[in-house]
Amino acid sequence: MNDFTTIITVAQLILLALAFTIIPIVGQKYGEQAQKAAEKSVADQGFDSGILLKSGVKMTESKLEMLLPFAFAVAYVIVAVISIMGSHLNHMLLWIVEGFTLIVVGAVTAQQVFVASFIERAFKKAKDERLRKLNVRQFIAAAQAEFPSWLHGLQVMRFVLATAGSLVVLALLFL
Repeated sequence: MNDFTTIITVAQLILLALAFTIIPIVGQKYGEQAQKAAEKSVADQGFDSGILLKSGVKMTESKLEMLLPFAFAVAYVIVAVISIMGSHLNHMLLWIVEGFTLIVVGAVTAQQVFVASFIERAFKKAKDERLRKLNVRQFIAAAQAEFPSWLHGLQVMRFVLATAGSLVVLALLFL
């Protein structure tokens, strides 16, 4: 692996690690307020506010739920260090990590970036008629207003790093 590929790869991995550390902390800190705002929006629409949790929509991040993104962050840092060290396992490891990041992490982070669209689509298919009538964008906007304004930009950055960033690294590995 040449120096250019190493720099691009390490930068992508470190930025992903930072995003996977910051986003869950913000979610844990502001999630309860966001959940209350979403539930108030649902109640203002004339529906039972508990419908969100019953349908699996929650804005909170428990300490236990934070372990998975933190584990991803640690893994990305370890792979970045291995890349810097130039280990002979590096090339194969990067193919695995970047492929996983592109497919799995890209899919999961897409749901967070395009949250309203994903929930709208799911609710339109729901058997519960109340979910089909709910104004999803309204309660999502109410919840998002409780988070720092920069959070969505960071979520978008993580999505771009996981998708386009992984494609760039995989292309560089191929060359």
